Amino acid sequence: MAHTLDHIPSTTLLSRILNAIVRMGENSSRAQTVKKLNAISDEQLLSMGITRAQLVQRALSSGEL
Repeated sequence: MAHTLDHIPSTTLLSRILNAIVRMGENSSRAQTVKKLNAISDEQLLSMGITRAQLVQRALSSGEL
C-alpha cells in the first residue's frame, strides 16, 4: 500500500524526497509489524484468546509478533 505523491510531478526534487521518506516509513520494522497484525483475522484472535489491542501492545512493546 504505497502512499506516493503521484499528484506532484515526479521530476520535482520535493516529490522525490517526500516519496523516499514515505517508502522509508513503510519499510520500517514497525510498519512491517503492523502489516502482519492487520493480516490476522478476528477469528484467529478469538482462538488465541486475545484482543487486537492486546496483540498490538504486545507486538510493539516486544518488537515481535
